[in-house]
Amino acid sequence: MRVVGWERRLAAAFDAHALMRFSWGIHDCCQMGLDAIEACTGTRPPILPYGSEREAARLLRELGGMEAAAQMCCGGAPAIDCALAQRGDLVLVTEPTSMFGHAFAVCAGRAVLAPAEFGLVEVPAARHVRAWRV
Repeated sequence: MRVVGWERRLAAAFDAHALMRFSWGIHDCCQMGLDAIEACTGTRPPILPYGSEREAARLLRELGGMEAAAQMCCGGAPAIDCALAQRGDLVLVTEPTSMFGHAFAVCAGRAVLAPAEFGLVEVPAARHVRAWRV
């Protein structure tokens, strides 16, 4: 369930990430997704901290992969068609430069945003794979 003022909190999360340089465990796809979930629901999913690509890969393996991690972070909700994603929803996108082949992004309305080397980048719809309601 979304908390009162989630729209403002989500916008603040996007604004904060727009000013960050990529850093594992701080400004990466998992942390941006967690920040969006917390902004919308008032609760941050209990994910262990990590500080490197290797640690992130180990954590995702322990959680059962990216899709299982997304479902767990979104309260067990099943995946939905990406075309149905709304502001604040988590979106799995293809990411050829990632060792995982995928990355998490967040629906910002008409755009889906993901962390970039610096700030945020809009992910084209052709790269959207699945989404989860937050």
